Amino acid sequence: VHTFDKCRNKAESGRELGCDEATIRRALARARRAGIHPTPPPPTKYEGQLVVVAQGDLHDAPDVPSARFKWLGRYVAEIQPDIFYDIGDSITLNSCAAMVPNETVAGKLKPSFMEDMASAHEAWNVFDAECPVDGGPERRKTRGNHEHRLYKFEDRTPEVAGMMQFEYQRVLDRHGFTETEYGEISFCGGVGFVHVPRVANDALFDIVFGHSHRKNHFRSAKIGNNQHINVVNLGCGLPEGYVEDYAKMATTGWWWGTHKLTIQDGHIQSVEAVTMKELERRYG
Repeated sequence: VHTFDKCRNKAESGRELGCDEATIRRALARARRAGIHPTPPPPTKYEGQLVVVAQGDLHDAPDVPSARFKWLGRYVAEIQPDIFYDIGDSITLNSCAAMVPNETVAGKLKPSFMEDMASAHEAWNVFDAECPVDGGPERRKTRGNHEHRLYKFEDRTPEVAGMMQFEYQRVLDRHGFTETEYGEISFCGGVGFVHVPRVANDALFDIVFGHSHRKNHFRSAKIGNNQHINVVNLGCGLPEGYVEDYAKMATTGWWWGTHKLTIQDGHIQSVEAVTMKELERRYG
């Protein structure tokens, strides 16, 4: 618990102690049952203005063109935000997709895990060439359900526990990302960033999220003098018009692009959406 207090997330605690995230999760559960709890983080001070480029689900995969990582990298380099947020699902990880059994024809066509990792490295290399890790904005990532596939795969296959996490962590480290685990909220200037919010409308702070691939921004009033929260759904970062196979027979309403957010006084003050078509027009 002391190490978790210092590191504040399970992945970092595991690296500090030399064990995997699942071991940390079990240890914390035992501590809670014994009445031992992590100390809450200190309250956040909202000072000054923060500019954030927040990116919805990029869904890199070996068979998806990566040119959009170049356009996005150039955009971030031009904007020079304080923080670049990857909201999760930047890697599709079809290699770990449990809903496609390996013994089926579709299952035999799935990429290998290492092919997925190599594709992710290459996509972020394209981004890094336009917006270098050193000297660029801080990079944060909230783990998506697609990245979480590998943790569930390891849980089902204990013989490889920790091995896939190691390769995934190499992607994060090489490209400068710090990550919060799936479902955990990452705070920036009092605004919460998470891949899938549980109940965004009932939150007491602004929420930025992804997952649905649909763009939305609304302001929800709360009781009190000028009390409200902003809720921003980032859409996705796939190529313009690209719809994944599982959704091709559904009404999607997907939106493709990125967002620039201005944060001050604990709230999102402005939201600028830029479509993937516009990114291509500017930087293609």
